[in-house]
Amino acid sequence: MSVPSSGPTSALAKISSALTKLTDGAKALRNPFKKKAEEIALRVTGLHEVALAIFACVVVLNSDVFQEFRERDKEHQELLEMLEFLTTRVLNELAGEKNINNATREAISSLQQAVDDVETLLRSQGEESETKLVHIARNSLGDLRQRLDQQSHRFALVSVTQLTKDASARPNIPADLNRIKPPPKPAIFYGREDLVQTIVDLLLKDETCRVPLLGAGGIGKTALVTTILNDERVKNKFGQNVFFLSCESLISASAIILALASALGLQQDGGARQAVIHYLSSFKYVLLALDNFETAWDSDDRTEVEALLTEFAAVSSLSLFVTMRGALRPAGVDWTDRILNPLGSLSIDAARDMWMRIAKKADSKVDDLLRLLDGLPLAIMLMAQQGQVLSTMELFKSYNDERTALLSRGNASRLESLEISIELSLNSRTMQAERNARRLLSALCLLPNETSLSQFDRMLPSMPHSGRYVRVLLHAALAVNKAGKISTLSPIREFMLQKYPPEDADVADIRAHFTGLAHLVH
Repeated sequence: MSVPSSGPTSALAKISSALTKLTDGAKALRNPFKKKAEEIALRVTGLHEVALAIFACVVVLNSDVFQEFRERDKEHQELLEMLEFLTTRVLNELAGEKNINNATREAISSLQQAVDDVETLLRSQGEESETKLVHIARNSLGDLRQRLDQQSHRFALVSVTQLTKDASARPNIPADLNRIKPPPKPAIFYGREDLVQTIVDLLLKDETCRVPLLGAGGIGKTALVTTILNDERVKNKFGQNVFFLSCESLISASAIILALASALGLQQDGGARQAVIHYLSSFKYVLLALDNFETAWDSDDRTEVEALLTEFAAVSSLSLFVTMRGALRPAGVDWTDRILNPLGSLSIDAARDMWMRIAKKADSKVDDLLRLLDGLPLAIMLMAQQGQVLSTMELFKSYNDERTALLSRGNASRLESLEISIELSLNSRTMQAERNARRLLSALCLLPNETSLSQFDRMLPSMPHSGRYVRVLLHAALAVNKAGKISTLSPIREFMLQKYPPEDADVADIRAHFTGLAHLVH
């Protein structure tokens, strides 16, 4: 068994550098609070020696105790790294300040208490017998981690307050963190467990990641991201530094910044953007999810919205998610290459599991009914709601009569009506910019699924440049390209044929095309 190396860590090197900067900047004015910060920094560097000494003593314990303690030692190191991170931030903030305000005084006192707590924990474990050692670690590490995490938020707010001190004469804006708190984990979630594991693995790495979650309306993008944000492993790493902002009603970069600044309690003046970036930069690990991001991105402000994303991506400690209708990733960000394709439909097994959790009953025809929905989670959920009171055969008849109008409940919204969800995609800026894109979608719904992309110009001579309109449908995730074969989900097909039937000229073109094929066969 070997004792870990006692060489200096990069975090300790940062403390040393910040301490030197603080000392040099304070020669002309010795402030007792700066002196206290220096003493705290020196104590934090000394705590590594304490932890090392404890580990060296524990190697003589029996193997079971040693193994469990070794696992806890990793958590000790994480606590020390967090403490070093906070100390470096306080030192850097103090270096250029001649006057220490009350908020900073409180932050220094809180940091001193955190150092006391860590030191007490480490020394108590060194003094206790081996039978008590692991028990103490189990009961104290979690609580201490949470308290340090809370201090991280506190120091971040102090730092941002300093940044906007020119506006300090105005009343402080109360923070409303509930507005950017992640929603709870979905009660019903099936079919994407492997994808969740892949993304969680990315988040648990030391480097940050930027993940775009794309796809059609109702495909389950928000359910996926909230499942990830509520994963216990993610919560253990990021603590309270997980923010979720719905951009559904935000149509510009400034609207996103103002929403974040308001929720965080930052000043909403000309410095709001800088304050938000500074706040996010103040954490060792932070995670930001921008849900329904297509509202802002698919607008006249796209250039500024992408510039804002670029700024977020430049924050070295920030992992970033966006969920968006469509299949195009915003420019300006180096998105992870592990998650690039839009979300696909659920398998029939996952659809059946979802049905059973909601409807609580099934018969031999339920798979046939589910196949009509093409694995679209929103459609499955809404149909299963109806399945609580109607039999499968009754649902077949109702769907034949009403089509997608059946798939809604209560006060209609995009989350409770499939038709409203599809209409939102049809009315997107991407679709509106090419008026013939909707016309082509209607014609596509008459064609067999997986029609070759190269055939559209021959099939639809009345609609020149149809390939361009196909690309628009792909960008809006109203159609899917599988190896050069174009198709659309069955619920979208049913909706379009009922609400926006093909134009007569297009019907005639398609009829003539297939009639000609029949003549060639004979």
